[in-house]
Amino acid sequence: MKRRIPVSIVISILFGILLLTALLPVEALAQALGPQPIANHTVGLHADGTVYTWGKNNYGQLGDSTTTERHTPVKVKKGEYSGTTYLGDDSNNKITAVALGEYYSIALATDGTVYTWGFNAVGNLGDGSTDDSHTPVKVLKGAYSGTTYLGDDSNNKITAVALGEYYSVALAADGTVYTWGNNSNGQLGDGTTNTIYTPVKVLEGEYSGGTYLGDDPSNKIIAVAMGYRYSIALVTDGTVYTWGRNTYGQLGDSTTTERHTPVKVLKGAYSGTTYLGDDTSNKITSVALGEVHSIALSADGTVYTWGYNGNGQLGDGTIIDKDTTIKVQDGEYSGTTYLGDDTNNKITAVALGKSHSIALAADGTMYTWGYNANGQLGDNTTTKRYTPIKVHGVGNVGDLSLPVELTSFTATAGDGKVTLKWTTESEIENLGFNIYRSANSNVKFLIIK
Repeated sequence: MKRRIPVSIVISILFGILLLTALLPVEALAQALGPQPIANHTVGLHADGTVYTWGKNNYGQLGDSTTTERHTPVKVKKGEYSGTTYLGDDSNNKITAVALGEYYSIALATDGTVYTWGFNAVGNLGDGSTDDSHTPVKVLKGAYSGTTYLGDDSNNKITAVALGEYYSVALAADGTVYTWGNNSNGQLGDGTTNTIYTPVKVLEGEYSGGTYLGDDPSNKIIAVAMGYRYSIALVTDGTVYTWGRNTYGQLGDSTTTERHTPVKVLKGAYSGTTYLGDDTSNKITSVALGEVHSIALSADGTVYTWGYNGNGQLGDGTIIDKDTTIKVQDGEYSGTTYLGDDTNNKITAVALGKSHSIALAADGTMYTWGYNANGQLGDNTTTKRYTPIKVHGVGNVGDLSLPVELTSFTATAGDGKVTLKWTTESEIENLGFNIYRSANSNVKFLIIK
């Protein structure tokens, strides 16, 4: 019989954290899910470093060596990964991050190397070919300074990856940015519109480095994201750079001109001098992209948006596109004029869907605005919202608040594992959680493997 000890479990729900305590055996499972708005398949990263996928598989994007659609999770095979059977099954080189694009997938390993699989007609897998792959391939180094593969220099590992619409991006530890794949609108940032089959370094454009974006060691790139054929990067100093498609002003440079190298986002309604984030006392701390609209969160908790606004996703009460930043209005938020302007209840996180926007406040309440035909705003309607509304609670009772209240929890041991079942204000037995344990609440929490 297994020894039972007190176990504290932390469950991550979207932006929030839920803390549970129960008597459980030491052995249990953990998963983290990472769906993307443009993808029609889903990926799950297990605590042991292995990867699970399910959904559409017409180009092998599930990585199980078939093109069979899967309605339950399958384990991604190792392909060119150095493990035994499955991607991430080497405990010394786990997979640490995953992302999805349209018909293809990407994974980042502990050693900094990068793996891709699925659709590859425009070189988006980064293996130098246009052949689809039904199992993971290792991304070649291209312009990266390593030996053979992207991230294989232990002194300059790849630290983050993301996928757009048939193009890919990787951020290196030294702050430089690598892209490859479709480049029809200059979204790779190399100064061309040529399709690229192995990684290139994004040029500096309006960035103040030497040659490449992020190459000033005192002002590295710290975050990147991708939309529909355009890209965004956040710099250590809080300023923001964009490049690629600009039909609706989504680059934020006061034009609708396509840019093939990075431009600096102008301040618009931001309180700085010239550029978004240039006030050192109120830096931009987070950025995200939707299909054709952009969002940024500043240190003081206020939220800025720009780009396409046909569904009210900019949150300024209009449906007029904006080519420079505007401040999101308060709507149902309890501030004075703008979302996040209450210093006692700042906005702490933002995210974007294809045509809607999301913000989380310090008090745990969630706000949404924009397109709502499928109920994605969570207000029990399908009505578009042009300013933020509060997400409703389960059963349309009250407002959703994160962390959420645990309403029921059971743990059943058997067959060497634990089956967890729970209900909260927002979730019922959702597997998209990281689970941690501690035998003593005064010691460090460890992820359950």
